[in-house]
Amino acid sequence: MRKTAPIGKMNTARKKFKSAKPNELSASDKNSIRNNINKLTKQQLAFKIGKPLEVIEKFIKKEHLVSVLDIPTPPTPVEVAKVEKKEIVKKAKKKVEKKSKEKIKVNTKELPKTESPKPQKRAARPLSEKELQRKNFILANYKKYTIYEMAEKLNCHHATIRFHLKNNKLKGNGRKDLVPPKVIQFLKVNYHTMTAREMSIALGNVSWSQVRYLCEKNGFIRTPEETSAIRLRWNKSEFTKSEEKYILENHGKLSFAEIAQNIERTRSSVVKLLRDKGLKITKEQHDALNRKNFEKGREAMQAKLAIQKESKE
Repeated sequence: MRKTAPIGKMNTARKKFKSAKPNELSASDKNSIRNNINKLTKQQLAFKIGKPLEVIEKFIKKEHLVSVLDIPTPPTPVEVAKVEKKEIVKKAKKKVEKKSKEKIKVNTKELPKTESPKPQKRAARPLSEKELQRKNFILANYKKYTIYEMAEKLNCHHATIRFHLKNNKLKGNGRKDLVPPKVIQFLKVNYHTMTAREMSIALGNVSWSQVRYLCEKNGFIRTPEETSAIRLRWNKSEFTKSEEKYILENHGKLSFAEIAQNIERTRSSVVKLLRDKGLKITKEQHDALNRKNFEKGREAMQAKLAIQKESKE
C-alpha cells in the first residue's frame, strides 16, 4: 500500500529540487561553503564543489562571509640566539693549539711511494699454421691490396685483417670504390631533374645514398628553383574530375586509406581535398566504418584459425 501524508501536513518524500546549472550553486553547495569557509581556501572550495572560482567568490561577496584564512597574521618575532663568551674563548684556544702543533712538527722528507705491482698480461695464444700464413700474406700485401680485397682472397672477415694490422702498428688501404665514368656522366646530365632514388633505380647497381655522395663529391648541386620543381612534381595534389568524383561519392563509405589505395594517391592528399571542400565524417559514418573494419578483422582471424586447424590435422 502506498502511504499518504495526513491532512494538514505537506508530503516531502518526493520533493524535487531544481538542478543547478554548471555556473550556479545549489542549496547543498551553498551550505558546504558556509560550513567550510574557515577550514578551506577559496580554491579548495571550488575544487571540492566542482564549480568555477568566480562563482564561489561572487557568493561569498553576496553573503558577506569572512574567512579566518584571508585575515593576514602578524609576523612572529624571531629570537636571536645569544652567543656566550665561553664558546668564543674555546674557539680561540683551539686556534692557538693548532698553531703550536704546526711549529713543533719537524720537516721530514717524504718517503718514496711503493708502486703497486702491475697486473701481468696474459700470454698470447700461439698461432696455428693457417693463421701464420694469413698473417704473412697481410704483412706482405697490405700496401698492394685494400682491406676488403685481402678479406675476399683469404676468405675471412675484414675485422681480422684490421686486427693483424693494428697489432703490427700498420695502416691498411681503405675501400677504393672505382666508379666508372659512365655513372658520373649520367649523374652530371640528370641531377637537375631527377631525385637520388630515381637515378639509383635507373643505374641499378648504385644505391641512392651512394648517388648523393657522388653528387656532393663532384659538385653536382641543384639550385633552389630546381629542388622546388622536383618537390612540386612529387607533391602533386591536383586531382582529375573522375578522381574527385570518386572521392566525393565514397566519402563516409570507405576509409581514407582505401580511397587513396583505389586511386593510387596518398592518404594525406585525399584528406586535404575533403578538408578544403569542408566535408567531415559524421558519428554514424564513423561507427559504420569501425563496424566494417571489425568484421573484416574477424573474418581474417577465422580464416587464419581454420588454416591452423587444417595444418594440425
